[in-house]
Amino acid sequence: LAAATPHDAIEEIVRRARDTSIVILNEAHDSPRDRAFALQVARALKPLGYSILAAETFDSEPAEPGHASMIDKLRQDGFVRISTGYYTRDPVFAGFVREALALGYRPVGYEQTSKQRPKEGGIAPREQAQAENLAAILAAKPSAKALIYVGYGHVWEAPINFQQSTTDMMATRLKRLTGIDPLTIDQTSLTDLASAARPAYAVAARRIGNRPSVFLEGNNPLILGRYAGAVDLQVVHPARAYRYGRPQWLVEMGGTPLAIPKELVPTSGRRLIQVFAADAPPDAVPLDQIVVQAGAPLPMLFAPAVPVRFAIGS
Repeated sequence: LAAATPHDAIEEIVRRARDTSIVILNEAHDSPRDRAFALQVARALKPLGYSILAAETFDSEPAEPGHASMIDKLRQDGFVRISTGYYTRDPVFAGFVREALALGYRPVGYEQTSKQRPKEGGIAPREQAQAENLAAILAAKPSAKALIYVGYGHVWEAPINFQQSTTDMMATRLKRLTGIDPLTIDQTSLTDLASAARPAYAVAARRIGNRPSVFLEGNNPLILGRYAGAVDLQVVHPARAYRYGRPQWLVEMGGTPLAIPKELVPTSGRRLIQVFAADAPPDAVPLDQIVVQAGAPLPMLFAPAVPVRFAIGS
């Protein structure tokens, strides 16, 4: 890290995304910051013609007769619901999806369906089903370009030892099925969230300022940890900073800061406060939410410039 040169991550992703039609970005499932960065990537790729947003989390089960599927509902009205997917229950993930739809992305699901899942389960059948589902989606729109958003090691485009066995992950299989070399991006390794990576992260964070970055040795990306040799780029996020009592990356997603109504502030204990679009269905994911403590400084909520309603929980 000390010898490598940091470069702006978005600029480097755009530069390399021009040479392919598939970009695969991973996330840590417990890191909403990763989803905020995914929105930055989606925004940057749109001018290059990227128009499909495929997310592992989207419910991909076929619709029941006479009913719209979860992904069809999302396409029809743009509301991210509790049933849209598992990880999209996070308001930051829902915000990423909502803003991507506003940019013109078409959401698609590709997760292994119940009919594709063998009784014995297993990693390899799931990876193969995901790759086949994506290959079929891309074959139906051969001129389209796709941003594929995955969890952790699904982004590996080379065989790698995983859970004591060597497994071809989704990206490897998709590359084989389509003949397209994807741009694969890891943002889960060189991070302050993993205790083993914190010493290296501290070195990297001191050198990148306030912009997500990738490190290069000449023109060759530096990839550290178990992702070495398995992805094209590895993103390092800036050290955490806060504004309005919220993470800076949340502020940068856009939206308007909203003061929490005084009548909703608890007089004792803690309270979950949520904000929804005024016309959101009852099962919608909130635009934002925060737990507040009686007597503590109040953070701001963030929401698009639309009429809203508030709700409280325990």
